[in-house]
Amino acid sequence: WSGVFLYYNRELFAEAGIRAPKNWDEAWSFAEFLDAAHAVTSREGKERWGFADAWVPYFSAACFGMNNGVDWFTPSVAPTRTNMGDPRFAEGFQF
Repeated sequence: WSGVFLYYNRELFAEAGIRAPKNWDEAWSFAEFLDAAHAVTSREGKERWGFADAWVPYFSAACFGMNNGVDWFTPSVAPTRTNMGDPRFAEGFQF
């Protein structure tokens, strides 16, 4: 998902039949990451979220948008505007 880090619960993955990537060659796409998050989310009884972001929100916003193929700023060097108005950027948050 991002170059930072991601912790996961092995037991929840096993219960949901999810196989975590073992190395960089098996890395998930953003869509595969979202599928895994949906698979371990439970809204019945005691709620359980498949993904919880505890990082700095504006950095996370950039990651979601960029993982959906949109740069955070344009141009990337000495930027003059954000790309948050790009529909693909907003689509990165639809999960």
